[in-house]
Amino acid sequence: MSMKTYRAISNGNWSNLAIWEDNGSGSFSASSSLPSHDDIVYSNNFIVFINQNISVDQLRNGSITGITAGGIFKVDDNNDYTIDVATSMYCYKNITLLELTTNCVDNEITINCPSISGDLQSWVINCYSTGVVNINGDLWSNSYTTGSLYVYNGGVTINHTGNILTRGRDDRSEAVRIYTTLNTSNPVIYNMVGNINEDGSGGATGITTNSLVNLDITGTISAGKLNSRAAVIISTNGLWTCNFTGILKSIGCYRAFWITAGTAGSYLNIRDSTLIWNSVSSYNLIHIEDADVLLKLHNVNFDFRNNTFPILSYQTDITHDKVTTWKFTDSSLNEYYMYSSVYGQPSQSDVRDGTLYGASDEFEGTCIIPPVESVVKNVPVDDTVGTYELTPEVIEHITELQNPKKVLGSGIIAY
Repeated sequence: MSMKTYRAISNGNWSNLAIWEDNGSGSFSASSSLPSHDDIVYSNNFIVFINQNISVDQLRNGSITGITAGGIFKVDDNNDYTIDVATSMYCYKNITLLELTTNCVDNEITINCPSISGDLQSWVINCYSTGVVNINGDLWSNSYTTGSLYVYNGGVTINHTGNILTRGRDDRSEAVRIYTTLNTSNPVIYNMVGNINEDGSGGATGITTNSLVNLDITGTISAGKLNSRAAVIISTNGLWTCNFTGILKSIGCYRAFWITAGTAGSYLNIRDSTLIWNSVSSYNLIHIEDADVLLKLHNVNFDFRNNTFPILSYQTDITHDKVTTWKFTDSSLNEYYMYSSVYGQPSQSDVRDGTLYGASDEFEGTCIIPPVESVVKNVPVDDTVGTYELTPEVIEHITELQNPKKVLGSGIIAY
């Protein structure tokens, strides 16, 4: 089947054949069938309600010959739908391509599209849903003050498999923006498996949020270059959580995580990960400005290069519940390692007697280490070996001490 271009000619349901025209005959005329997987579909400045599963090649609302820019596709009921778009979803400037309305209460919408992006000041997907939204594909920040996904409603669960790619040139350019205005007491749950390539100039960002949110990200985050702000920005004056597993690395000089707010109980939890920082910038890979935010580290390996330190935290608590390796590489490529203890501070019985330790010297060691001259020669003790020699005379004396008859005399029985 050859590719056709479809245009809507009135507001209405996708399933209503009467709202469609296509150019299959060489010019636009009434369609004899609904759009299918080989077709490019334009809203043509009308509202099209998606009321069935759809499969097309492209979904667009820009302009070409015979088609007017504008219009929107909407899911406006509580049924489950799958939206398959083989090539791309592309939004024209200053508008939105796809809206999931507040009538999506507890349904499940699945969007399969390899590339979701837009033009100036556009948001490709506006999400007012409180159900489940599955997105399989790459989300882009766009040229100016734009992005691919804007989440307005608390309580929604978004499962994203794919990458977040930034290319914006403005500090309001974000691939994903979570700024809820409805159900604000309920957190947005955003689960992502994929990479964030924070590669924009002029302040582009991967994910920004000022709302209650539970983020879970598995993949690689490449902290931005040029004038990028951060891959993930959290400025929520409330409770939020963020779990990350994978690789954090700098590809320039800007931040992977920039956290400016949070209430007690908020945390960034980095697990089973490697952090690589090779920039000489004054910016940090992880930048936390709020003292209520807890930074948790579990099985994390750090690789610091060029004499820089990748974490800046203002009075933030840092916990680590598994051995963490800190690797420093200086400008001469010399490598130095520091290993954190398991489960925080060591027990007092494992620290040398009289040694004070802890953040405020609140602990004192109780472990007694014998002097080396009291330990048999070559037996390990402390960071050396014992020096006491077992001479034949000493061995004979010890043997005598173990024979009470010989020690006490034959006239006394000591049993």
